[in-house]
Amino acid sequence: MAKILWSDYFSVNNEFIDGQNQKMIAIINDFYESIQKGSTVSETESILNRLEDYASAQHPYEEELMKSINFSELEAHQQAHVDFNKRLMNEHQKYQQNRSTYPVHDLSSFLKEWLVNHILQQDKKFAPLIK
Repeated sequence: MAKILWSDYFSVNNEFIDGQNQKMIAIINDFYESIQKGSTVSETESILNRLEDYASAQHPYEEELMKSINFSELEAHQQAHVDFNKRLMNEHQKYQQNRSTYPVHDLSSFLKEWLVNHILQQDKKFAPLIK
């Protein structure tokens, strides 16, 4: 997995949401870099905690914005956020239970793929409505 590089291709033309997505990318890139250098348990824990905290805080803003514009796919978008948060917490628990054999590379790939797909396939759907 390579790092995610932000470009205007990811933009939803909302400065706040773009900033939030850039922050998520930065945390995922930190996770990737920590794996590459052979991170300690405490570093990995810290990054996973940051990611969980940030996702929990970021998603409600997006959902409130979609609600304010009566976005027709709000429920599906909310469910995608719920599913992501659950998966992230579940994977974090698995890591805590078996740090020595947990496939952190797989988690890193999942995080990258989920965020890129979420931005390009779901966030982009409401972008034209918030201009």
